[in-house]
Amino acid sequence: MRKALWLSLLLLPRLAAAQATTGYAPPPPAQVIVFENTATVHFDESVANLQERLHITASQQTEWVGFARSVDAYSRLFFAEQPQSATPGETAAAQLERMNHRMALRMAALRQIEARGKALYAVLSPSQQQDADRYLLASVPVFGFLPPLPTR
Repeated sequence: MRKALWLSLLLLPRLAAAQATTGYAPPPPAQVIVFENTATVHFDESVANLQERLHITASQQTEWVGFARSVDAYSRLFFAEQPQSATPGETAAAQLERMNHRMALRMAALRQIEARGKALYAVLSPSQQQDADRYLLASVPVFGFLPPLPTR
């Protein structure tokens, strides 16, 4: 009995280690996603398309230009940003502060779009307002990751 116990105590760890190493596979290589800054963004519900849908009149032109410029300023601000990454020697607190500052600038630009959009909406006719209710928000670009919808 003692002999079997000693053999199992001596051989069992070696057998387990041998089994653990035979099924080992190295982890897959890391995937890297690279985003390139572009000068413009084109999508179906652009500001130019909204202007056509709303049939902006000459008397509404001033408010329209203000709205369009605010959307353009927001887009330019986003694409002027450099990718957020840690820099050597920078503390985590400084990184968070930099990220928060960047988000505050975006929020200020979105507030400008909101103010200009409200001013434009106020001068639209009731039929134009109905079109704006359907299409205006889609003309403001959303910069972020939207995961794909699950397929069935």
